[in-house]
Amino acid sequence: MRVFKTKLIRLQLTAEELDALTADFISYKRDGILPDIFGRDALYDDSFTWPLIKFERVAHIHLANVNNPFPPQLRQFSRTNDEAHLVYCQGAFDEQAWLLIAILKPEPHKLARDNNQMHKIGKNGRSVSHAFLNLYYE
Repeated sequence: MRVFKTKLIRLQLTAEELDALTADFISYKRDGILPDIFGRDALYDDSFTWPLIKFERVAHIHLANVNNPFPPQLRQFSRTNDEAHLVYCQGAFDEQAWLLIAILKPEPHKLARDNNQMHKIGKNGRSVSHAFLNLYYE
């Protein structure tokens, strides 16, 4: 499994935060272990979603604050908030390749309806679907 990161997410998080998030993401996707800060995981697919985002199958995971994680007994689908979302996508030609695109915050649902913001995110998703990850991201 390979996890790549955009320049944007590298600017949003410290190296330590990004390493921890990447480790949690790998445990979640590869091993099926749900970290206590990960919540609902869903594609952007509602009627307000920018078409490029739908086409590139960009998804998001609701994120809890590290100091205030989701209760462990709460089902993943019920783990929601409007504080932060991890935006990511999977490789179209390599299902073992993932791209961590951005952290949307604050008010990530509102930001997800911003066409300018989501168009930029969709263009990052297009990079992964065209298998250019190794050229642009490390």
